[in-house]
Amino acid sequence: MLEIRLWGHNLMRIFLKTCFFSSFIAFSAIGATVVDVAIIGSGCGGLGAANITAEFGYNTLVFSGPYRGGDLNVDTVVGNWLGIKTTKGDKIIPIVEKNATKFGAKIIDAEIASVDFSKSPLQLIDRSGAVYQAKKIVIATGTKDRLVQANIPNPKGRIYYNWDVHSDLSKFKDQVAGKDVSIIGGGVDAMKKSFYAIRSRAEKVNIYTRSNRMRTPSWRTSLISRMPNAHIYYNYPLKKIEGNGQKLRLHFENGESKETDIAIISVGRVPNTSLFKNKLKIDSKGFIVVDAKTQKTSLPHVFACGDVTDASGPQPQAMIAAGNGMIAGFSVVEELLKEGVAPQNNLSMRIFF
Repeated sequence: MLEIRLWGHNLMRIFLKTCFFSSFIAFSAIGATVVDVAIIGSGCGGLGAANITAEFGYNTLVFSGPYRGGDLNVDTVVGNWLGIKTTKGDKIIPIVEKNATKFGAKIIDAEIASVDFSKSPLQLIDRSGAVYQAKKIVIATGTKDRLVQANIPNPKGRIYYNWDVHSDLSKFKDQVAGKDVSIIGGGVDAMKKSFYAIRSRAEKVNIYTRSNRMRTPSWRTSLISRMPNAHIYYNYPLKKIEGNGQKLRLHFENGESKETDIAIISVGRVPNTSLFKNKLKIDSKGFIVVDAKTQKTSLPHVFACGDVTDASGPQPQAMIAAGNGMIAGFSVVEELLKEGVAPQNNLSMRIFF
């Protein structure tokens, strides 16, 4: 706590010095000038960063991406957002947006198609061809559902994907109660769906993972292993699913097959980093490598936060993404101040320290 307080005091001292000795640059029409901060992605991570940079008076432009608010705004149930009961993500995103925009952050409905980090200022081009320039960039593009490589039919009410579970959790609970449920996947999402099914009073929950281990923290695996009606099957890559509408039969690459009432396909998520390959340091799983203390990437002036980074670790959560975004925001502010860049909108900032 003392370290955070001292960091805040240092930021404020640099901030005040810069306000007095740097020139004021008015924010004109979008795309007509160099913005202080451009944020790619409008989910919790991006909005968390925007909340901080805008609050300290820096011109902040947030690109919405394919859909405003990111995945949290599309059929996602959030059960652990502090101060809010379990609800849909589209109830949370407007609140987070309001926090960022009240300080002057601007959110535009545009998707970035290419970036050039070799230029100064940094350059971004959206899908319409519009060019933007920024002194700092925060990447918050999140993740997307991994496509399952198997032949899967679509019997209504028998096969669920991640978004099906999230879109109507109460209906899901009714469907799985007293049923034999099979989870396909071995990551955090699969574990979540397993707990959903167990809490929904499924008679039996079987988890099938393609590898010889679960891709989750050991404590999560241990919790599932302790459940009397749950079992994990290792080295069971799914080949296809057959069903007549009453029962499903799962066929695996190892030649075995299992019967079940309901199958949940939850084979994990992949980071949205194709735009940044060969531009930033990316790990073997496709996540952007950052310094977890600052959210800095391998390139100067470029930051990243949320689920798209390796810093989110094995616990991808909306609140963790928002927290990472705030860290990125503070780091951006600190850099701008040290570089002598004056806040453009001093009146928007509240004094904290």
